[in-house]
Amino acid sequence: MSGKKLRVKQVRNLISALMSGAATLIILLIAPLGLSAVITNTILVMIASYFAGEMTDFVVNVLRSADIEVELLPTERKQSSAAGQIIRTQRDKHFDSDEDVG
Repeated sequence: MSGKKLRVKQVRNLISALMSGAATLIILLIAPLGLSAVITNTILVMIASYFAGEMTDFVVNVLRSADIEVELLPTERKQSSAAGQIIRTQRDKHFDSDEDVG
């Protein structure tokens, strides 16, 4: 990842953290709490918001990486058991005998 993209993401996360902190500060100033509790809580919300944004970016980047190969539906069915093979054989015989009758 280029340095410019990294800085843009960090600035975005910082702005998000500052907005969360501002909203928390406004809400807590209305409540009858001490000033130190309000300031401490606001700072903790800002830090948590910033790291939540960083973690989200990390997870999105990991999921977008080309290293992960996911197969949603198998392209070919595997014959996993002997019982399944017997059922398929009997089914094929049944359908083959129906073709002879027609």
